[in-house]
Amino acid sequence: MATNEETTEPTADDSLKTTGAPVEEPKATSSKKGKKGEETVEVPASLLQELLDRDKARDDQIARLTEAADLGRLDKYDQEHKGDLIRTAKIGLINHKGKTKMVLGWKSLEDYVGYDSDKGKVEYRQTAEYWLDEGEDKKPTKVVMDQLIFSRTLSRVVGDIVGEAQKDGEVTRTLRFPDGREIVIDIRFLNP
Repeated sequence: MATNEETTEPTADDSLKTTGAPVEEPKATSSKKGKKGEETVEVPASLLQELLDRDKARDDQIARLTEAADLGRLDKYDQEHKGDLIRTAKIGLINHKGKTKMVLGWKSLEDYVGYDSDKGKVEYRQTAEYWLDEGEDKKPTKVVMDQLIFSRTLSRVVGDIVGEAQKDGEVTRTLRFPDGREIVIDIRFLNP
């Protein structure tokens, strides 16, 4: 048998609602002045207890969610919602010829993954060209490397974003590292 009852979607606050009588608005029954000139309001004890219980339930839920949260995602959310720019970014580091170098960019050259029926195994041929920073006022080095080796040896360093520029539709950011060095890099090669 069909009914025409309206259904409502549950909200995030449903788990925090208490049962019982609807919450009444507190009424000012006197104009007594409390500490520092604050106006006081009289409310029934049951309403006050219900509000305190609801506040405690919310505090418990916030503590539970914060404890279970991925701290990296929380930091990313905070960075994205506090201003125009994310204040830090990560850039890749790779060891090349015994020296640690920053990865400024890359371009895929070959990306083949397939099954060789004669050999009975999966073959991978994935290579890319990487541009490695050589220092201030020096041209980046181009290195062709297997992507598997690159991804296994890659590490990251965090830098502070101190500026952003846009030119011909390309967006770059200026990063400053703990040693004081600054580099300008395309945002496609940054990790927040």
